[in-house]
Amino acid sequence: MTPASIEQLEPVWNALSVRTGIRLAGARLDSQNPLCAKLLARLRAVGITQLLSDLDHHSPLLDELLDELTVRETYFFRDASQFEFIRSRILPEVLTRRGPEHMMSCWSAACASSEEAYSLAILMREAGLGNRSQIAASDISLDALARARSGKYRGWSLRGESAALAQRYLRRVGELNLIDDSIRQRVTFMQLNLAQDVYPSVNSRICAMDLILCRNVMIYFDSATIAAVARRLFDSLAEGGWLLTGATDPPLIEHAPFEVEIGDAGLAYRRPLRPAIARTRADGEKRFLPAVRIRIPAPMAEARKVDVRPPAPADPLDRAHAAFAAADYATTIALTRELEDLPAGCVLHLRARANLGDPHAVAFANRAIELHPLCAELYYLLASLQIIAGDSERAIALMRKAIYLEPSLVVAHLTLGSLLQGCGDLAGARRSLRNAKALSGNQPATEIAVPNDGEPATLPSSAPRTYPRLTSGANTT
Repeated sequence: MTPASIEQLEPVWNALSVRTGIRLAGARLDSQNPLCAKLLARLRAVGITQLLSDLDHHSPLLDELLDELTVRETYFFRDASQFEFIRSRILPEVLTRRGPEHMMSCWSAACASSEEAYSLAILMREAGLGNRSQIAASDISLDALARARSGKYRGWSLRGESAALAQRYLRRVGELNLIDDSIRQRVTFMQLNLAQDVYPSVNSRICAMDLILCRNVMIYFDSATIAAVARRLFDSLAEGGWLLTGATDPPLIEHAPFEVEIGDAGLAYRRPLRPAIARTRADGEKRFLPAVRIRIPAPMAEARKVDVRPPAPADPLDRAHAAFAAADYATTIALTRELEDLPAGCVLHLRARANLGDPHAVAFANRAIELHPLCAELYYLLASLQIIAGDSERAIALMRKAIYLEPSLVVAHLTLGSLLQGCGDLAGARRSLRNAKALSGNQPATEIAVPNDGEPATLPSSAPRTYPRLTSGANTT
């Protein structure tokens, strides 16, 4: 095959890109690829019109192309940390909010051969939700859906660290493992092209989802498709619903008003319980300033590593931390009044004031910064108060100071990205989000999170003029 003959397939690549949203710039087939030779032979036999028709009507040709251009790699409980996040964080949160009798609604998007969807069904069964969960699984490939419905898997699908759990719901039939009917019946399969505007849909029940898994698929999409898919996934979630993507998937925060958590399971997106408010840029385009919820097992600098020596029980700061963890903010304030000479005392005092809605919290933050001008956490917390007050310009300046003092503060990079996005500085927003993603991936789990010693920091989106609930809680990630 010559370069000229390969060029004859250009309409095929264009049609594939339009139909699937797959970015082909770095993945075009060449003369060394057997599929390219097969396509060229088919082109010469049936002509370009029939070849394009085969793509439009989803002949086996489309599945062949998808298998060639994508890595349809999956196994049971792949990325075990995300399934643990579902078990320990998402399920308790949803059932507490919606009631213990709530029917969990989940969607495994781009399910391939469906080890992921069956893993979800097993997880629900183990959590006592076997009859109170419904799982939809979709894929563009008819061949993949046929394999998924068969529920037959070879040993390669059981190579993950949680394989033992999956094997309890599989029985050996010759060289294959057959999924138990009680699990198979919990999953409903359908053909769905994520790149097409066919969801959310009441008819297909792809709507009001409590949980969506769409992992390791958007890495193949072009930028326009990523933006459209992100918005449709957001619209497919119930209020408070969760979306998990793959570690290599692009960040979605600039495309829809998600809340975001960063933890051991990577990025977790959530549809807020109240709508985010769109900010209008100077050119008239509306951009969302999403809320940011951070759960990070890791933090600022070497100086803030956990001291393994147990603190003295009578230590006022230790008692203040215990009071704050118990949401006893009045006691926290009382215990930290005499600790203003300590940066940690000022930080805890400020958080307690903010959580009580103290109108003097901003004044205290400014005074604390005068006392401790090198404490990055104080700048970060004051910036969060300025966000709620609606002063984005001031919040950006403070967040940049926090990052200057402590460049590894992931939450500050992520929040700064959201602020810059809301102000229309998309280049700056992307840079901040890239920094946050890189830093969160590089931090060891032995470090602690700030600004609350390993516990989550919460920043509401553009809410009314109330103070942020910088509450503590069990770090379940």
